[in-house]
Amino acid sequence: MSAERAEHITAPVHVTGPDGPWHEIREGLALRGNASVFTRWGEWLSAALTDSALHPLPGRDRLRYRQTADPVMRYRFVASWLAVKYTAAARSAPRPPSSNSRTRSAAGPICAASTRST
Repeated sequence: MSAERAEHITAPVHVTGPDGPWHEIREGLALRGNASVFTRWGEWLSAALTDSALHPLPGRDRLRYRQTADPVMRYRFVASWLAVKYTAAARSAPRPPSSNSRTRSAAGPICAASTRST
């Protein structure tokens, strides 16, 4: 990749849960038109455990969640879904909804979400 092209790619941002840092995502979108995040599912566990996190799961996703027998896999699925949802919300909202609690974990990365400004 050329150095000129690399200037137009925003560096990945470690998002440690619902509290962000979403300003870095919005900054990347504003300056370069793109953003990339990475996270660990354990960092989203406290948000994934709340009933309110499960209410917005759309039809097929809600069914997939309920049919997954392994609780760890269910939590990983919801954590991944939340990370993507919050990343998309950072693009269109001044500040995504926040959570007051965070859980840190050494669990591996759950997703690499990216969004591109049109």
